Amino acid sequence: MRKTFFLVFISVFCYYFQMYASLTGGFDYMVYHAKDLTPYLETYLWIDGKTIQYKTDNSQKEGSIEVTVIISQNGQVAFYDKYGLKTRAYNPSDTLYEWVYDLHRFPIADGTWEFEMILKDINDVEGLLIEMKDTITVELNKKTVNLSKIQFISYYQKTASPNLFSRGGYDMIPFHDNYFDDNLKKMVFYAELYETDKFFGNRGKFLINYYIENYESGKQLEEYSYRKREMAQPVKSVLAEMDISQLPVGRYNIVLEVRDSLNQFQTRTKKFFERDNKYYSFKDIDIQSVDVDGTFVDRFSDVDSLRQFIRCIKPIAAESEYQQGKNVLKNGDPVMMKRFLYAFWVKRNASQPQLAFMEYWKQVLIANENFGTLINKGYDTDRGRVYLKYGPPNAISQRYNEPSAYPYEIWQYWQLKSQTNVRFVFYNKDQVSNDFTLLHSDLRGELNNRQWELFLFQRNNSFSVDDENIFNQFGNWSKDLYNNPR
Repeated sequence: MRKTFFLVFISVFCYYFQMYASLTGGFDYMVYHAKDLTPYLETYLWIDGKTIQYKTDNSQKEGSIEVTVIISQNGQVAFYDKYGLKTRAYNPSDTLYEWVYDLHRFPIADGTWEFEMILKDINDVEGLLIEMKDTITVELNKKTVNLSKIQFISYYQKTASPNLFSRGGYDMIPFHDNYFDDNLKKMVFYAELYETDKFFGNRGKFLINYYIENYESGKQLEEYSYRKREMAQPVKSVLAEMDISQLPVGRYNIVLEVRDSLNQFQTRTKKFFERDNKYYSFKDIDIQSVDVDGTFVDRFSDVDSLRQFIRCIKPIAAESEYQQGKNVLKNGDPVMMKRFLYAFWVKRNASQPQLAFMEYWKQVLIANENFGTLINKGYDTDRGRVYLKYGPPNAISQRYNEPSAYPYEIWQYWQLKSQTNVRFVFYNKDQVSNDFTLLHSDLRGELNNRQWELFLFQRNNSFSVDDENIFNQFGNWSKDLYNNPR
């Protein structure tokens, strides 16, 4: 019988599901209120078309997913719906399939609810059901202005004719991710404000501030701060666009806050995101003006230790930061090393830089012990870099004596950068040292080698890039372990 494993993840209001050899996709939801302040639940479901089973009929093939929605409270079902979700019709010879996207709105009332969605591929007789559950609380705060959660938007345009994607005068396609790579030059987000007329008076004035802040330090980025004066009404839509082409690599929050006409704070909401930007990095740290007297780095007197403290930040530092660190090391001035080191950790945690350093240093010691070699410290190896940058993996598969293969490890992370089921493949070509080189990863921004198995099994074999039979080697567990690390 075919193996049918599935994983379900939740991050903020978002699920990602993946069934090996079955459905792959994701689910997200938001709670909004209509003009009369009646709440409703808006759900988003997307499924990779190539993971759906298709049935051929009348010279066409089509896929069908059965979706069941159950909303209950205190064990009592309040809403139940079952509907079919069909793919478009394909020719029997087609092998490329589109993603299937579904948006639904369901009535809901104030209170705490149990939401459940069940998916079944109608044409997959061996497929397991995918079940997604969450607890949803719906309630407007009577003491202040209310804000919906922030939703990222991938595309929008003014509504010409109302449709399922219309809201606030615009047609909007949600962006179900919190990872913005360097190909994305702008960020668009949407939110709703409720009952501003109740708190600021009918047609009264109030302020909306939105800005980006550093996730670790909470510091507001002034160059990404905006303010708008608005007029109060029962439901106010906020659709904003920000140029992030020069936003450096890092972890951030987008923050939306409401203030009265006198600029007095009322309420805020925020949403986490990650930025990857090879075109723009952090500016050099101004270490000339850094005062380290009495700080934790002031106690570091051993120059060799200072050098190692700077070298080990490479896995988590922006390229420009590490280059500046290398220049400081080349200069050899211990005072400048201390200044750089202190400034680096203040940028990570402005209120507790020593704590940030100590927590990272503990992980460096673990990396050195487990991944170090006779030549390199653990943080200078591929496994050490991945460990320090992304944290310990959720599963590691180790195969050191597989016939025809170099010793290898497959690391699995359940979720990284809003990707699920991320794998890293490391192998050891010299078969003697503890140095495992990164061969392949499916994480965006990492080395991606679609022919990684060809390289892995070249220990006792010679293959061409067109060879289709390398995966049939005796004792080959690589594909199975890659699909299901354990």
